[in-house]
Amino acid sequence: MKPELRALLDEYAADHQHPLNRLTHKVGVPLIIFHILAMLDWARLDLSGGEGVPYGPSLGHLGALAVLGWYLRLDATLAAAVGVVGLLSLVASPFVPPLVTVGIAVFAWVLQLIGHGIYEGKRPSFTRNMVQLLVGPLFFAAVALGRYTLPAAPGAARA
Repeated sequence: MKPELRALLDEYAADHQHPLNRLTHKVGVPLIIFHILAMLDWARLDLSGGEGVPYGPSLGHLGALAVLGWYLRLDATLAAAVGVVGLLSLVASPFVPPLVTVGIAVFAWVLQLIGHGIYEGKRPSFTRNMVQLLVGPLFFAAVALGRYTLPAAPGAARA
């Protein structure tokens, strides 16, 4: 694993020690990916030249490609895993009513605040480093794929 990625994941892990906070994030982070891409998908670039039905990429497509490029620079396997979630989000988003998307956004962010405020007792990582907003999806992909082992919680007994 690249040292830059290891440092980003370690920083994220330090603010996500409590198992219930991590659980709220396992649910909330994919929902946040969905709602951000879905909302960005509402804004499309019209490449039709004003003739016929407008077509072209959305800001969701462009944003997903930009983030995917950054992820690929860090780790291709993790980029692919998170990219699948992004792709599924972009495919599903046109079928989800805007009000439902807004509801998902509110639910996901409240879940994150509960995780940090009630369980973790720490501010989210992104309040110190905005890049950490992009690290969350990589973190959970890395843990799920066995590419990153969670450090022992402070004060935990070591075997």
